Amino acid sequence: MPGDRGVVVYFEGVPCLETRNRDHHHLKEIEQWAKQRKLHGTEAAGRFPIMPGEPVLSRVRVRITDDVGTEYRWAGGKVAGTGTEWDGCWGYAPEPPMRAQLLNFEFTLDGEPTGKSCQIQLK
Repeated sequence: MPGDRGVVVYFEGVPCLETRNRDHHHLKEIEQWAKQRKLHGTEAAGRFPIMPGEPVLSRVRVRITDDVGTEYRWAGGKVAGTGTEWDGCWGYAPEPPMRAQLLNFEFTLDGEPTGKSCQIQLK
């Protein structure tokens, strides 16, 4: 997060038939929304359609640990998902302490472990 120190995790979804189908459906929703807005006004058109990656990627999180027992907390993030924007980033605090040598990342879906993880050697 700007001005803060910590760990930032960036990720991208791999374009595939599923993402293309969701993007195509989203474009149709935008066209319908624009038509309603033109005919009946902004209030009647309702909320602008949610990007297709948001309901998918917002379910993903990462649990961070290190070799010295630091407690990392989620500080914020964003996800997007139209066209090539199937990506996101999360910020975690605090910054790893100088004595930490290894960061562990455990990925979750709806709070449950996915079995996918990685480690980053800091020193």
